[in-house]
Amino acid sequence: MVSDRFDAELMGLRIRLKRKEQGLRQKELAARLGLSDNHISNIERGKYLPSLPCLLRLCDVLGETPDYYLLGRASRPREDALARCMAQCSAAEQATVCRLLEAYLAQKHDR
Repeated sequence: MVSDRFDAELMGLRIRLKRKEQGLRQKELAARLGLSDNHISNIERGKYLPSLPCLLRLCDVLGETPDYYLLGRASRPREDALARCMAQCSAAEQATVCRLLEAYLAQKHDR
């Protein structure tokens, strides 16, 4: 459900669903976030709101963006400059660019 209105219970539900999708128990998520499992339970039930740093760590651990947890909006993946350039290349040109990048990265790691 996508809404422009914030709802703490819906936020908690989205967190719980993502946690379960990742196969994590509350205790495991709590350990990764440096919180108690009781605190995670309260967040998932909409009783507590995560702080901004906690919300950002949640995004790192569970995936998605703050918009998803706060409002239910899944963000579209960002298209970067390299992807735009590669889309304009033929398959042979893309293969050449990949070989160049691989050579560059190998040389960079050898330093």
